[in-house]
Amino acid sequence: MKYDRYSKVAFDAHGLDTAEAQRLADQLAYDALIEVTRAASNRLAEIVGELNQRGHQLVRYEAQPGDIDYRDQVHADPCALRLGVFVSMAAGYAHVQDAEGNTVQARASWGGSGSPGSNRDGG
Repeated sequence: MKYDRYSKVAFDAHGLDTAEAQRLADQLAYDALIEVTRAASNRLAEIVGELNQRGHQLVRYEAQPGDIDYRDQVHADPCALRLGVFVSMAAGYAHVQDAEGNTVQARASWGGSGSPGSNRDGG
């Protein structure tokens, strides 16, 4: 992640009450989500490896930012064991605006699939 892109100076350069500051906060939330998902994915893979050594046959089922899912699905249905993690990330910069131009705080929140501009929580 390019941390300098999200410095206080970078945010201040966009000013308060601007769509640009909102977009920067949205991008930060998404970039941070990718980093946290990577870390969680690595650890979950280790856990899955240990479970598979103990008789399970867990395989990766989903692969989207924030949504990591393994299933032990020897047959089409039902799934014998499911193990997953859902990561949600939030970021905001004081006095950013929503789509209607209203001033809000902590605007961005991402989880699971999505990218900047597709805020899953609607807020």
